[in-house]
Amino acid sequence: MAIDVLQKIKVPVPADLFPLALTTFEKYMVSDDCPDYPMGFVIEITLSGQLDRERFESALDLATRRHPLLLATISTSSHRLLWQYSNQVPTVQWYEEPDTDDSVATGYINLRNMPGLKTVVWHETEKSRVSFLFHHAVVDGIGAMHFIGDLLAIYGQSTCALDDRQPELSTVISSTLHQRGELYPKDSQLDHSWLRTLRHLYEFMRYYPSGIASTNSEPYVSESKSRRPFLTRVLDRSQLTTIKNEAARLNVAPNDIYIANLFRTIKEWNQLHGRKIRKECYRIGIPASLRTPTHDNSPAANVLGFVFLNQPGKTIQDRDGLVQDIHKRTSQILSSTDSRLFSNFIKVGFSIPMLMSSLLKLPLRFSTATLANVGDVKRQLNSRFPLHKRKCIAGSVALEGLFGAAPIRKGTSVGLSLGTYTGRLLMNFNCDPTCFSRAESEQFADLFVSNLLDHNQQLEDK
Repeated sequence: MAIDVLQKIKVPVPADLFPLALTTFEKYMVSDDCPDYPMGFVIEITLSGQLDRERFESALDLATRRHPLLLATISTSSHRLLWQYSNQVPTVQWYEEPDTDDSVATGYINLRNMPGLKTVVWHETEKSRVSFLFHHAVVDGIGAMHFIGDLLAIYGQSTCALDDRQPELSTVISSTLHQRGELYPKDSQLDHSWLRTLRHLYEFMRYYPSGIASTNSEPYVSESKSRRPFLTRVLDRSQLTTIKNEAARLNVAPNDIYIANLFRTIKEWNQLHGRKIRKECYRIGIPASLRTPTHDNSPAANVLGFVFLNQPGKTIQDRDGLVQDIHKRTSQILSSTDSRLFSNFIKVGFSIPMLMSSLLKLPLRFSTATLANVGDVKRQLNSRFPLHKRKCIAGSVALEGLFGAAPIRKGTSVGLSLGTYTGRLLMNFNCDPTCFSRAESEQFADLFVSNLLDHNQQLEDK
């Protein structure tokens, strides 16, 4: 049955799809890539049940061919960067010992030599961990989760029992990749204001973001055999419900509370470590998906923009006022073209020879920290799965959790990534090891959680 199921899955890659010119944001990710601060990110999934190696590797092969940018490398032709289809069979590093460490789980991917995906499996009898390293020029977080959803759906179809409900594989149309650089929907109702554009540019140039206090004189080198290049904290269902209730009370989104809490945590961290900045101003970079109906059924890709929120240090103390101010700005972003401004600015930069490559080599801090929120993990997987105790069932395995954190560039000290699954809030902290020791990374994550819970617990008690 498994072979029949896999043979029926179509892999529609048009012969004329490649070569593909890189979009502006893809070029930015390639230009900003370096071994010390690689533009790669790790997503790790935890599975319960018996993972069949042969069927998993077959599912991985099919899934990558349904998402062909994951099998592409970069070449240069007439001074243009192009994606070329490598047609390589994806390899899996497979370990039967759970404590085995391997550097392939993290690190630098040179897209001129290899495709932008590495996969490692740590397998035990009834549980497994699968670690994916994606290059950010190839996919963003949502694109990576679409791919993982496809992989699990294909694997689930090949391993589920005859009487069990099968996962439903998402529809993928490879030719849609031609539209991944089209960021403005047809008949767009998004608000556009040149005055607001100039204000955003003025604020970005005027306020240089303050950094995070560091007492770490030596780059942190892990003494453990942790496969994750990030720290994870999890809030249970009742704690997440408290945060949602607080958001409803303030008539804001939970993400506005998370952003405000990150600002407050950074300021408090600097105060605790004796850092005094006369005119402190913190900036959080927030990746924003620019997908439109044009990108429906697209294979995994990077269709991303960035917005930046500046916050003077003196305005951070008033917690509720800060949340309301952030909500006002994020609401404006959602209803306007503001999330596309960064892509437009770097497009102008790339139009001037050597400008972007020179700027990215300078020791400039774009943001103090970044915060990415993927929302409901189950929804971002894109394929439909049977559920048991709110967990996605993929044939012989169940998805227990999905964890990952965005990469950080030089000068940005923390990357925080959030998502919800099975009613829990999953928080992943990517702390720059040149800024934080291992212990300090743990302390920063704990301070963020403590600030988030303590304030909401006080309100709940009242």
